[in-house]
Amino acid sequence: MRADRLIAILLLLHSHERLTTRDLAQRLEVSPRTIHRDIEALCAAGVPIYAERGRLGGWRLSEGYQATPPALTTAETSTLFIAGAAGLLSDLGMDNTLQTALLKLSAWLPESDREAVEHILQRIHIEPGNWFRNANPLPHLSTLQQAVLQDRVVEIVYTRSDGSLTERRIEPYGLIAKAGVWYMLAQTDQGRRMFRVGRVQSALLTDDTFKRPPDFDLAHAWNEARATF
Repeated sequence: MRADRLIAILLLLHSHERLTTRDLAQRLEVSPRTIHRDIEALCAAGVPIYAERGRLGGWRLSEGYQATPPALTTAETSTLFIAGAAGLLSDLGMDNTLQTALLKLSAWLPESDREAVEHILQRIHIEPGNWFRNANPLPHLSTLQQAVLQDRVVEIVYTRSDGSLTERRIEPYGLIAKAGVWYMLAQTDQGRRMFRVGRVQSALLTDDTFKRPPDFDLAHAWNEARATF
């Protein structure tokens, strides 16, 4: 994947004073022409890489760039850490930010960003799968995503497995993608329930907020819930 290679080039240049095209090509097992194209892409994205001529020359980052942590937006951070399954980013409206986010990634994250990453990972869990993706539209996924990330109560109309409709006021704990199908784990007045996002007929985001249990772990809860499927 090209994005992974761009990140690798950034990390290598962060940890070395300078590297030649040949050095980078050998380390990443690609052609020198590929390295030149990747460096052009990084420069176009605003990364200050320049070439030093001569026998001891090579590619290097501009002075001071290594000391500056990347400034990632909330959308970019979210995209980076839930991009575990191809094709699902567009469901969440994050596909346009992926390339920009990866280009800004460097060798470290400040404490505030690590906390933001943990916040997101505990709310969106993607389990890769090889089954075909469901092509049905998900008009309410963005509303549910907002509710999950902001810990806000949402009122939904949901289609049961028997085809009947039910109205629920729920506290959404997280979104899970399994084999291209989105599920939502939520607290209801009858306990925790798993909802298939494709069966949500309407979703109203309220101003009411809730607190999740401090020991709640989304991946663990998903593993327990899917055993009952």
